[in-house]
Amino acid sequence: MNDRTIIFLAFVIIIILIVIVYNLLKRIVNEINTQAKSIYLHNISNYETLNTKDTSSNISQVSKEFYPNINPNQKDIIVSKDIAYKQDRILSQAKKIEEEFDISNIDIIEDFLKNKVQEEGDSLYQNLLFVKETLSHTSDTSLVKEISVNDILKDMPQDVGNILRKKYSNQAKVRLMNVLEILDLEIKKNDPTIYIMVGDKDLSYDMVDNRIKTIYNKDIYKGIKIYYHNKMYDYSLE
Repeated sequence: MNDRTIIFLAFVIIIILIVIVYNLLKRIVNEINTQAKSIYLHNISNYETLNTKDTSSNISQVSKEFYPNINPNQKDIIVSKDIAYKQDRILSQAKKIEEEFDISNIDIIEDFLKNKVQEEGDSLYQNLLFVKETLSHTSDTSLVKEISVNDILKDMPQDVGNILRKKYSNQAKVRLMNVLEILDLEIKKNDPTIYIMVGDKDLSYDMVDNRIKTIYNKDIYKGIKIYYHNKMYDYSLE
């Protein structure tokens, strides 16, 4: 047997071994994938079974806690009757959320206007804005200097002065930058604007009340958030 024959046979044997090893590895990978999928589906099934038991009661409780004055039994949403939709457990749970959380945003806003919004003038708010704007034009070096509290308060509107006197009743001097921080917080607390945050860019409640300003919030899936007087009232799902 000459050298060429030996080399050819060796080459053929190597090819056969490569094919055998490849098929073995392929079979092993397929078996691992099949087992992994089986374990995953089994875990998902157990998870959904556990969650389904308490889904209805939990959703009802959440709905009541969000806004107890609103009737949660209103049904205004048109739900798809597609067979595939009904068969999918995850979408079925989403459907329950839609039904249980089907609360009218208008009802929430009107109830909020009635029970949460303070009927007051905005003179304090305007004075706070004026004082902040005036002090903001002070030079940077003056902002960090300590100044007599009496000197700061003597030319201020009385309502703003009363707020600052309470803050600095035990201090003789104060930095203007600290006063600006206090003013900024008081402005937020006294802002008469009611900010309604929605998850739909085309939705606006500005016409409901002249104090309302609608803001788009991409994180809101359903419902609304209301920001008023430096407080957030959350009636939404994200």
